[in-house]
Amino acid sequence: MTNTWTAKTFKAYNSVYSVFSKVLNVKQDIKSITRAEIQSFKSVLLKLPPMKSNHMKLTIEEILSLNLKVLGVTTSQKYLSFIVSLFKWCEVEGYINKSIASGLIIKDDKHKKESRVHYSIDDLNILYTKSLLYTKDLHKVISQHPERVFLPLISMYQGMRLNEIAQLYTDDVRLIDGVYCFDIKLNTPDKRLKNKSAPRIIPIHKELIELGFIDYYKKQKKMKKVRLWSELSLGLEG
Repeated sequence: MTNTWTAKTFKAYNSVYSVFSKVLNVKQDIKSITRAEIQSFKSVLLKLPPMKSNHMKLTIEEILSLNLKVLGVTTSQKYLSFIVSLFKWCEVEGYINKSIASGLIIKDDKHKKESRVHYSIDDLNILYTKSLLYTKDLHKVISQHPERVFLPLISMYQGMRLNEIAQLYTDDVRLIDGVYCFDIKLNTPDKRLKNKSAPRIIPIHKELIELGFIDYYKKQKKMKKVRLWSELSLGLEG
């Protein structure tokens, strides 16, 4: 459909089409696919969790039986738009007379201003002073699930987006003029940044260092781990 997609966009489209093929018989003549079948895919999409590579081998029923947290409305609408675009392309190219997917949307019952609520100071105090994650056996949790401890803290102290943190490679932590820094850059095809001003170098906050982040980084480096967070896997969009 286009030769300008990034690797991440291609992966997202490919995964959505894979799910689409699990719901519909895509081997049939595209002209025989009905709007009701597209509506059926829409209904399934609202029940799906964020897709991982290991989900692709499962049936829709098996995926749903995992009882995982479902996709957000915005993401579901985005994925539905992939299918709408596919049928529009088929119409433009003459494979079908008229797209049967036109106008399909997923409505959000909440007001847009309520869809993303920021943490208040009280929320952060509860998270970091009362949750078991940060108050009970902190160093044990760091040794077993470091990403659960460090990702929220890095986001708070460094002002980094969650995806920026999750996609870090071990080599993205650098010692520059005696100061450890995060080097946020697009140097691999699986990374994605929000805009042109997103690449930057950020000195690592002293609170993270005191909590043992540099020790953790050095451990990953010593074990020759490519990614900073070994337990995190790429989702449908990286």
